[in-house]
Amino acid sequence: MMDKLNKINISNFIRNVEISNRYSINNDSEKDIFTLIDDGLIIRDLTPQEEEIIKAEIDRYKNYTLVDLKEIEKSPEERKKLYVFLNAALYNNFYDISQILMNNNRSRFSLTLEIDDDNKLSTRLSIADDIKFTANVKSFKRAIEKMKRKNISSFGQLTDIVRGRIECKSFEQVLKIVDLLKQQLPQQNKEIIEIDNMILNPRDNYMGAVHLLIRDKETGVIFELQLSTQNMLNFFNRKVKVDYGKREVVSDKNIFIDDDQFWSDYHDLVYKALNKLKNDPKYSHLWPEFREIEKEYLEIQREIFEAEKQGIFEQRKDQIEQRLKNLDNLINRTFSKIEKQEIIKSIEG
Repeated sequence: MMDKLNKINISNFIRNVEISNRYSINNDSEKDIFTLIDDGLIIRDLTPQEEEIIKAEIDRYKNYTLVDLKEIEKSPEERKKLYVFLNAALYNNFYDISQILMNNNRSRFSLTLEIDDDNKLSTRLSIADDIKFTANVKSFKRAIEKMKRKNISSFGQLTDIVRGRIECKSFEQVLKIVDLLKQQLPQQNKEIIEIDNMILNPRDNYMGAVHLLIRDKETGVIFELQLSTQNMLNFFNRKVKVDYGKREVVSDKNIFIDDDQFWSDYHDLVYKALNKLKNDPKYSHLWPEFREIEKEYLEIQREIFEAEKQGIFEQRKDQIEQRLKNLDNLINRTFSKIEKQEIIKSIEG
C-alpha cells in the first residue's frame, strides 16, 4: 500500500496537471476542469524544497484582491498557474489524511478519479463500504462569487478553496475519525485551527456534521474538511428540479420544443437563494410558501439527524423519502414562479 502511495512525486503531478490543462483551459472558467491526470492521481509526501516552491507560489496569490482575480479570470494561462499550485496543496492534504485513514482501517481500499455533475474533478478514497474521502478545489468562478457575497478583501481569506469531505456510515464513526485526526494530524505537520461539531452541538438550522479547518504548515494553505454520514450529506446535496414547462428553441433554422428546467440542490436553493428572496418585497406574495419550505427543510433535517443518532434511519427511510419528495414538489412549484436568472443571481450573489 505504501509503495503505491509513494511512487509519484510532486514534479510529475504538477507536470501532468499542466499537460492536461493545456487542452481544457478556455475563457469560460466554469469549463476549466482537470480531466486527464494520469499518474498525478496520488503523490508522495513533499520534500522541504518542494514545500518552499509551493508555499512561495501560493503566498503570491494570497494577497490578491477581487480586482486582481478578475484580471486573472481573463487569462487562462494565469488561472492554470494558480490551480496547478492549489491542486498541489490539495493533494498534499489528501495524501496525509488518506494515510491516517488507511493506517487505521485494514479493510480493502480503492482510489479513483471522478468528475461530478458540475464538471469538477475530485479524488476519492474508498475504504471498504464504510468511508469515502473526496477532495477538490473550488472553481475560480465560485471563489470570486464568494468574495463578492461575503465582502472578502483578499483571496487568502477564503478558507474553503481547498476542501474535502468524508462520508461515514454512522455518527459514531464520524466522531472516531475526528478524534483520530486531532491526534495524528500534528504529526503530519498540520494544525486544526477550528472545529465546528454540529453532531455534539447541533444548531437550530444546521446539524449532523463536523467541520474542521486545517492549516497545512507545509504549504501555508487552509484545508476545509467536512465529515458526516452519507444520509445527512445526501440531504444537503439533494438535487431538485425547477420546471418552467416547454419553450421554443431555434437551432440551425429549425424550431423545436424543449423542456425549460433548472437543476440545483437544497443547499443552494434553500440555504442561499431562499434566505435572500424571502427578504425581498418583490416576492412578498411568495412569503407563505418560503416559510413553508424553510419549516419543512428544517424538520426533515432534524428527523434525519435524530434517526441517525438512534440508528433507526433504515426504519424511517420510506417516510423520510416521501417527505423529501413533497418538499421537492413544493420547491418546484414555488421557485418556478421566479425567473431563472433571479434564482441564479440570488445563489451566486
